[in-house]
Amino acid sequence: MGNSVLEYSELVKYLGIILDNKLSFGPHIKDKAKTAIRLLYHVRSSVGQLWGPNLYLVQWVLTGIVRPRITYGAIVWAKAASNHKKQLDRVQRLGLLAMAHVCRSTPTAGMEAALDMMPLDLYAQCAAVKAIARIRGRNSCYWDGIGCGRLRGHLFWGGKILRGMDPVGDLTEKWKVKDLFYDKWKTRWSDLSTCRQTKFWIEDPGCLGDTLAHLDRLTLGLALQAITGHNYLNYHHNIGSISEQTCCFCKESQEEFIHLVCECPALPLGAPRVRLEAVWGHQLKRRPLDLHGLVRFMKMDHVGKAMEQRAEQVKSLVNPPSQA
Repeated sequence: MGNSVLEYSELVKYLGIILDNKLSFGPHIKDKAKTAIRLLYHVRSSVGQLWGPNLYLVQWVLTGIVRPRITYGAIVWAKAASNHKKQLDRVQRLGLLAMAHVCRSTPTAGMEAALDMMPLDLYAQCAAVKAIARIRGRNSCYWDGIGCGRLRGHLFWGGKILRGMDPVGDLTEKWKVKDLFYDKWKTRWSDLSTCRQTKFWIEDPGCLGDTLAHLDRLTLGLALQAITGHNYLNYHHNIGSISEQTCCFCKESQEEFIHLVCECPALPLGAPRVRLEAVWGHQLKRRPLDLHGLVRFMKMDHVGKAMEQRAEQVKSLVNPPSQA
């Protein structure tokens, strides 16, 4: 073309979207994930375990900066998002870990359900469907030209007069799309074989997002440790050794948070045992979850001291003292 030889290339970038010869959109998602991870590492460098911006600001970075960069052009590649879920989950996990001080073993799906952060593959598909709903009927948008003075006539969209609505789409239809993908998220959450302890507290993902958003970093970290069960108790730090998982209070069962709240006979019954009423043995009748009650329970003298001892043991294993 024009006395020049065009070389064959398996990748081409057009309008910000990387197209490969198989239209798998893997290189595009990988490139966007790298950019998002680079941004999130800048955010993580400005926060610590107990200091830094609160959940609302970090969540704003993830939803207002990182997500739009990833979902750019999602109407083209969103169908392939489920095939590259691991890369998108890595970006999501890095952002979730910057929100609060949690254990490294805390599952991504559990944090998403607690913090009301839809998985990125579902979010990309939701953004694509919203874009389709937004541009549908664009050719039928017209102004009737009727009016005088301050009345400038009516703007019709899809045969309807726009009255206080988004001029680029029907908000009612957008909310229907969002509810549809929340239902898909709920189905995925219920079919998940992991996150046993998180499912005990959270039946539907996203139900605690507004409550957790107003907590400080320390309280939020304790709440997530309580909900997910990934904390400094024996169970999660001695997975390979059954004998070391025993509760240090009753010496009868595994030392996990659900056991301490619901079953441990060595701990006193009282206000900290929230949302639970023991009936017919191990069957439990659930009550509305009291996050502050769970945090108070974790701060109790005997429970708090046990967790501090486990934390010190973990730190000594990770960073052994130097020998003189």
